[in-house]
Amino acid sequence: MADADAAAAGSSALLDLPEPLLLLILGFLHDARSRHRASVACRRLLAAERLTRAAMSLRGDPRTLEFLVLPPGFRFPALQRLDLSLVSPWGHPLLSSASPAAGFNDRYHDPEEIAERNAYVAARLAHYFPAVASLAVYCRDPSTLESLAPCWRGTLRSVKLVRWHQRPLDLPAGADLEPLLRTCPALTALDLSQFYCWTEDVLPALAAHPSAAAALTDLDLGLAGASNGFLAPELGAIAGACPNLRKLVAPCVFNPRYGDSVGDDALRSLASSCPRLTLLRLSEPFEPVSASQREQAGITTVGLVAFFAGLPQLEDLTLDLQHDVVEAAPAMEALARRCPRVRISPTPALRPSAVGAGGLLSSPSKDATLSRQLGSGS
Repeated sequence: MADADAAAAGSSALLDLPEPLLLLILGFLHDARSRHRASVACRRLLAAERLTRAAMSLRGDPRTLEFLVLPPGFRFPALQRLDLSLVSPWGHPLLSSASPAAGFNDRYHDPEEIAERNAYVAARLAHYFPAVASLAVYCRDPSTLESLAPCWRGTLRSVKLVRWHQRPLDLPAGADLEPLLRTCPALTALDLSQFYCWTEDVLPALAAHPSAAAALTDLDLGLAGASNGFLAPELGAIAGACPNLRKLVAPCVFNPRYGDSVGDDALRSLASSCPRLTLLRLSEPFEPVSASQREQAGITTVGLVAFFAGLPQLEDLTLDLQHDVVEAAPAMEALARRCPRVRISPTPALRPSAVGAGGLLSSPSKDATLSRQLGSGS
């Protein structure tokens, strides 16, 4: 290996560069294959690649002996984006109390042994990746975050939780998010778009940690394609707990047959609680209904005008309804006037009589369109 390093050093002008300049050049190299090719050239480039890598996605099982006893040189001090959502095979979740690691004997079914092993694995991850600011992780139960969140309590800014398994039925409401909000005060972005849980799990966790909720600026509550949505009181409470939100994605119940469906009052409350919103996507998580079954939504043109007036910084808006909003043309005019950063190119199908099952879609992009399926009523 020493001979190879010497040969590489003698034949490459790149290795004649000072260390700070070499690190700066490698910092602009983002393609994973190119970085890998550079890292296998010689020891110096291997060390430089590890010092400048900014993102990594791990696979396999980090509880294996091969991972836990890696050499001291396996360390990425500048890595900020770490994806652990693919490391655990199905049935063997990462750092979960639900099942032991593959290859471990029965004594690891003991809760104390599991907690000790989880703490050790988390400590090794923190040693290998000390500066993680953005984390994606698969969480079967809260024990994963209980072990991982303290490792990066001072640096973690963004977290994406992933879970496609069934939510444990014996968990208290909010228990999935409680370790994260309790441990990471610097958290600003929380992505639950691929995290299967109940709508009832979100608000208790936010209410239990008001300072952490107030620090959030990006909140995606897609809930892995949830079959139900937030009612008006829940949406208002979430907005009140997170007044500094700039991005919000949430499934909502717009069906007027529900007593607490999202209507004019809920939208006005949302706008008054989160006036800094730049991206807002509210959708109804149900199959589209036929035209004969659609009803008039609880949202009116007057409510939409007041709603748009309270969000002057809005750039990206989606209101995906399964019900008609009658006489919506004045609301579209108010959107263009009150939210100047939203660019809209109306489609020929737009009629001022009713906006229906497709909802309202707008985007800041140059070629954005205001597309929808329109109801036939007036």
